[in-house]
Amino acid sequence: MSPSPPSPPLKKDIDPALTWEPDYAFMRYAVGLLLFGAAAALLATKVFAPEQSQRIGIQALLVLTAVVAWFCLMRGWNRATIYILIAGSWTTTTVVSIYTGGVRAPVIIAFPVIIIFVG
Repeated sequence: MSPSPPSPPLKKDIDPALTWEPDYAFMRYAVGLLLFGAAAALLATKVFAPEQSQRIGIQALLVLTAVVAWFCLMRGWNRATIYILIAGSWTTTTVVSIYTGGVRAPVIIAFPVIIIFVG
């Protein structure tokens, strides 16, 4: 099975209102901020609360999501980057909500944000 060809890089001269594709800078900032935030939270949890292994695993999942999305973004696989960000964020939010109180968990507010991000 041969890999699919990479999608073309985002065009910077197209009006964003006329295309479904998100802006390249937005995707770069989204991936970068996800990676930075998850890595900072992972480091802080490891230093200040090492007994919270459950939180370390969730933050590591977000770091992994961001690293894979960054790899895809640098290869020019824009659609794969979007799908990885969506699936990784949705999965992480679902896992966190399962372990922290179900539908009454504060993390549930992230689902509408993810849905708006998807478009």
